Amino acid sequence: MKKILVLLLVVMCAVCGCGAREDTSEEATDVKESTDMATGSDLFVNSTSYTYVDAYIYDGENIEFGELQDDAKINEFVQMVSSMELKPVDDWEINKAECPIYSFAFNGENAPADCVAWCNGYLFSTNGKVYSMDFDFASIKNYFDWDEQKLDGTLAYWIPCLRYIIKDDTTWNTKILHPVEDEETEADVSGKFVEIKDNTITVELTNNGEECWNYGLSYSLRYMTDDQWYSLPTINYEGMIVDLIGLGVEAGDTIEQEFSLSGYGELVSGKYMIVINGVEIPFEVN
Repeated sequence: MKKILVLLLVVMCAVCGCGAREDTSEEATDVKESTDMATGSDLFVNSTSYTYVDAYIYDGENIEFGELQDDAKINEFVQMVSSMELKPVDDWEINKAECPIYSFAFNGENAPADCVAWCNGYLFSTNGKVYSMDFDFASIKNYFDWDEQKLDGTLAYWIPCLRYIIKDDTTWNTKILHPVEDEETEADVSGKFVEIKDNTITVELTNNGEECWNYGLSYSLRYMTDDQWYSLPTINYEGMIVDLIGLGVEAGDTIEQEFSLSGYGELVSGKYMIVINGVEIPFEVN
């Protein structure tokens, strides 16, 4: 749980997972499989040596979080995943996404995490590749130490590789996510959208209060569908890690601030909202 609290200070991101079962539905067979075969070793693109592994299980309502730190168990788990037989998929469709979802982040010391997520009989990798596979993920629960307290499903956007499960070139499939409510902030600060250019959003922040308002470069991004806002996942596990620098707007001042959107990749058309330390600023992408 301590790791999650640290992540909250650094990222506005993160996580899911839950129950596994073999998928035999007709809908899943609509996905075209390549004749080429792969193995689980193809999932590890950033490193082959890991210091700990995070696990998430998301059932559509709650998230279980577990961690594996024992070196021998980590090596055994990595070897087991590496030996899996995978069938590359040519055209995954996001409307096939459903819970439960299992997701794992393999963390090394000097490299970005290698992440995988399992959903409805398909495996999603760090680089966005999709595979069809048959594996009982429930059997690996004993590898991990699990927090007693489950996380609320509104944090599903944390899940590693979730973006590949729910986004295509035209829209986001939000049925996996939970709607979020407006954030409350005691600060008397207002925000206004200025522009998006070169995958960077510029906003205007006005401090109407009597004290300096402090913020940082971290933020969350939301997407509206059916009059509901949903927090969006980033491209990868480190998608929204930013420099921990302190910024501020003095009382009575108005400033412009840029925020990189690179952690979310190319945004499809629709209504969005950037949330900066509780200040909500809606904007549209056409």
